[in-house]
Amino acid sequence: MTHPSLVFQHERPDALTRTVLGLSNGFGRLSGIGSGLDTAELRRAAEQKTGLSDWGDDFAQETFEKLVASALGDARLNFVGRFSLRKAIIGQLSNWLRLVDQRTRFPELLNQPVRNPIIVAGPPRTGTTLLHHLLCSHPDAIFLPMWWAMRPLPAPSASEWDDHGSAERRAMAERACGLMNRVIPSMKHIHDYHPDYPVECSYLSAPAFHSNQFGAWPLYTYFEQLGGFDAGPGYACYRQHLQLMQAHLPGDHWVLKSPGHFVTLGGLVEGVPNATIVVTHRDPARVFPSLNSMLAAHQVVTSDELDFQRMSDAVVGLFHQAATQYLELREQHPGRFVDVRFHELMADPLGTAERIYRSAGARWDDEVQSTLQAFLDRRVEESQHAHPYPSSQYGFTPESLRERFAAYIDAVGIQVP
Repeated sequence: MTHPSLVFQHERPDALTRTVLGLSNGFGRLSGIGSGLDTAELRRAAEQKTGLSDWGDDFAQETFEKLVASALGDARLNFVGRFSLRKAIIGQLSNWLRLVDQRTRFPELLNQPVRNPIIVAGPPRTGTTLLHHLLCSHPDAIFLPMWWAMRPLPAPSASEWDDHGSAERRAMAERACGLMNRVIPSMKHIHDYHPDYPVECSYLSAPAFHSNQFGAWPLYTYFEQLGGFDAGPGYACYRQHLQLMQAHLPGDHWVLKSPGHFVTLGGLVEGVPNATIVVTHRDPARVFPSLNSMLAAHQVVTSDELDFQRMSDAVVGLFHQAATQYLELREQHPGRFVDVRFHELMADPLGTAERIYRSAGARWDDEVQSTLQAFLDRRVEESQHAHPYPSSQYGFTPESLRERFAAYIDAVGIQVP
């Protein structure tokens, strides 16, 4: 067990923010206000927030209850953790109610295929963000900025899309980004957030409580079990969101991304059958220290006692199982996946994008090439500091990780030292 005081400095809030969080936790322990996690009461709160009460006959009650049980049973959340998780859960329950409402109003939209989706689905810290943002630069792309992801439905009109969100949606995203930058200042070196930046599409499966959106809380049991959950309800939720969201927007293809897809690729293949699935790959000895450091940066805020060994064991175990399953899926579904190795992406990002777009049958011409090159030129000018992530804190060595993932490394052709 590790106390937050032992967490590396770059993963901790600044002194003022730590003081505010400490006072909030102290007040919360005494009052308990706004931190309840009773499942029935959470559902009532979502109904009150939205004015909706139809949950449909496919609400993921079992997965919802497992997440809450993990929060109450082993996460050791402090007041800030319980308060923020309660708010996040009510937000996702509200999004579920909005989904049921919109599909009831517009059932014909569920007969439309998802518009030529390209989905980046590699493990975390494998270049997914760079590749995602690069592909989103395509003039014909539809993507998911934070101002839209936090409240997907009702779908924005074409004018709202052109205006980068309504005032209400932008204000919600700006508050979230501002809070992230204050509470977790190291995130600007790990994963930058902005209301207009493309974000993970895991927001679209989170209302079914099958999502890596809950990684900010040390929900050990939930993440240990995540790979064994039925992915079908999560991808039905995901697909229906996309079908309802795309109706009034320009663009001829979606560009989406979530590392969480890697652990449920079988569900993605079945749930979005027309998707071009791009799987990024990198040396596991580089992936997991960085990923666990990012999780710790969030979780040190939400829990006063973090079990780093258990966290790293859950994460590494989940992705080892996923890597094994991916090798099987690649044989079972030839042509469904585009493999992108990290060293190839870094050496030739524009060539990588061209390979993906041609595989997906999307437009590739001088305009597209110049637009994506302009994005790459801006990225060089705005390059961020490196993210430090010592591996010794998380209970494994580079050698042990490479040995455990040896079959995956060899089969995919991952470059290692």
